Amino acid sequence: MLGREIYRFGFLWVRPGGWPRRGLGVLMALGLSTVWIQGEPAPEEAPTEKSEPLVIDITGEEFEWHIRYPGPDGKPGTPDDILTRRHLHLPVDTDIRLELHSKDYVYSLALPHLELNEIAVPDLTFIMEFKTEREGTYELLGDQMCGYTHPKLMGEMVVLSKEAFEAWSEKTGAES
Repeated sequence: MLGREIYRFGFLWVRPGGWPRRGLGVLMALGLSTVWIQGEPAPEEAPTEKSEPLVIDITGEEFEWHIRYPGPDGKPGTPDDILTRRHLHLPVDTDIRLELHSKDYVYSLALPHLELNEIAVPDLTFIMEFKTEREGTYELLGDQMCGYTHPKLMGEMVVLSKEAFEAWSEKTGAES
């Protein structure tokens, strides 16, 4: 039975002179046609320059949100910082980084329109990052994990034009 032997390769049964020679040619042709159909690989995208985010510190304390914006020097945690409560004001088309803290209890902060939700825990920092895309007023929902409603944890996220945000921060900074 010379030339009629059957060999087993993995899960395939093949005859010498049959599948290995002809099959490989077919597979190579399919592989090369796939390369020709797909064309050249897409050129690497140029890295986009990512701007530094606006860092805002939000701290839950006594069932209320305390919000700290960087002041005129642009650095958070300095004496010229702008302090507000409950309502978050942001410039449009800006990368935002919210750093959440708590001084007393476990709180949660939700921005439903962005589908973001995060907690604030004493002695830990949690981060929410997003980009503001449209001007408008949105819900800022807060909750303290005890199950009671605390109205001072509910507020608004107000997205303003860059000029309006600058005017708001100058006015609020002078008041705080």
